Amino acid sequence: MRSSSAIASSTATHYLLPSSPDIQCDDRFSILDTDSETVSFWAILQTLLGRELKGISDLIDILETISLTLRGTSLPDYDVLTEILSERRDFLLSTWPVIRALALEVPILFPDHTLPLLSPFCSTLRLSRRQIACLVVHQFLCTLKSPPSRDSYYDFSIWYYSQQPHATAAQIYLTSVLTYFERLASTAALSPLNYPNWQISFSLKSQSGEPAVSIFGCLNIIHLLNDATQSEYLGLPNGACVISANKVSGFGQSGTQEERQVAASPEACPLVLIAPVLKGDECLIVSGAELMINIEGHGRSMHLGVQPVPESTAEASHTRWSRRTMFFMDALELDGDDCLLPDLLPGNVDREYGKALTAFTSAATPYAKIVTGFWGCGAFGGSPAVKAIVQWCAASVAGTQLDFICNGTQQSRFGNMMQAFAGDVLRSGAMPKDLLQQLQALTPNDFTETQIDELDQEVFRLISSRLTHASQP
Repeated sequence: MRSSSAIASSTATHYLLPSSPDIQCDDRFSILDTDSETVSFWAILQTLLGRELKGISDLIDILETISLTLRGTSLPDYDVLTEILSERRDFLLSTWPVIRALALEVPILFPDHTLPLLSPFCSTLRLSRRQIACLVVHQFLCTLKSPPSRDSYYDFSIWYYSQQPHATAAQIYLTSVLTYFERLASTAALSPLNYPNWQISFSLKSQSGEPAVSIFGCLNIIHLLNDATQSEYLGLPNGACVISANKVSGFGQSGTQEERQVAASPEACPLVLIAPVLKGDECLIVSGAELMINIEGHGRSMHLGVQPVPESTAEASHTRWSRRTMFFMDALELDGDDCLLPDLLPGNVDREYGKALTAFTSAATPYAKIVTGFWGCGAFGGSPAVKAIVQWCAASVAGTQLDFICNGTQQSRFGNMMQAFAGDVLRSGAMPKDLLQQLQALTPNDFTETQIDELDQEVFRLISSRLTHASQP
């Protein structure tokens, strides 16, 4: 799990960008001809980016100089980045000039030299795709200071060096970023820079009133062989996809669903600069980030899938991707609890239901569908049965369909159980509020005689039995 910075409680309202005159540093390499003790970091960066690159090693020298100048630290090496860049023969000729030009546009694109931080007082930030591209470029160049909400995992340097916890993940994530840069450099109409009216939005949502919906929405169980980021399972164009997020949301170095979804869509990466540590009643919503690569599998099994083909026209691309919506929802971390089904401890079901409902009801009109899966399970320690029921209830109250993705044989067995359970619930005549009340009434003590591998089945059986009994005259 990513951890928040000690300064997360800061009262800061804005994040300083590299061009800010408030970012001063020592000119330890005498890059500028000045006698001043401290100089503007932006002046140093402009000089560095003005250098001619004759090879990848020249870029690595610039990155190392930036790191030592801005932070006073150095990476162990740049082996992974060097290898990836060396495979792209046109990088220096075609891609680098666009990266450099975008990097220097900060004062033009952000005249205040800052980004507003998301908070209850500034709950939505909308940026043009050009502004987003500029920020992603600076995440690549590692020219950014740490944001108030975190002290690491805010730029791409975490993928550059050889001693990676998951070497394949770093290579795949960098491939996504460089694919994005190559799209930026494209002269075709489908370059992300050719959409002035297409914005990427970041919104912080908190709980509001509950809609008065009394019927169940459709539950659609989708069986796949492998987990994947491909566009068919992102809720496009008018739906949304649930991201199993940490409360400190963003990208990382392993193969979690959150990290894969964010890294595969570099336009979502700047969320780490402005997002706060999520509270229990908050979720983060990102809209408009286009997918650059398909990633299949997760953890150690992750690999590049068949790559997405850009839409045939600019209009088709805008229609398909500009409304793409990602729900960053942090589930309770229950992996440290000793009891069976800690999901059922007092207040936990209410918390998870409130989190899901906050996201699912965030649009003015209901989403066409919400694509989800084993949110809050796995490393979070949650019960698949409890989390699935919570999400189905929340989606129903939000007036939308829930597409529940099951990957592999074990998850498919659960999907079949969930489908059968949903049939029992509908036949009982129960409403979403009735199902939620039955779930809230369960306690860990109801399962003291249950084997661990039968917990989900027993949750379904108990609730089905009680709903059926309650429906009888």
